[in-house]
Amino acid sequence: MEPLLIIMTNHMQDEIDQFEKDRLLELGNELQALQQLENNGMGIGCVGGVVNFLKMGDFPSAQAKVRSIRSKVRNFPEVYTYLLDNGLREKDRYEE
Repeated sequence: MEPLLIIMTNHMQDEIDQFEKDRLLELGNELQALQQLENNGMGIGCVGGVVNFLKMGDFPSAQAKVRSIRSKVRNFPEVYTYLLDNGLREKDRYEE
């Protein structure tokens, strides 16, 4: 009976991993669409790296990229709020 349990556990982990990848892809697509509306329709170039990391399923790298561009993103309230709402960045100390 135990081998079956291990197989089910591995299968469940695969489903969870796929769900997470799908969610990150969705976040990447949403962020890409949102940022393209900014800057008079020219988009925010520095957000492209964040989008790419999300689409690759690499959430930690996306968060690191957001930290490196936070001063630029702060100028675009809708994108900034999206990043906060989706856990890609935290509020700065002085914003709390």
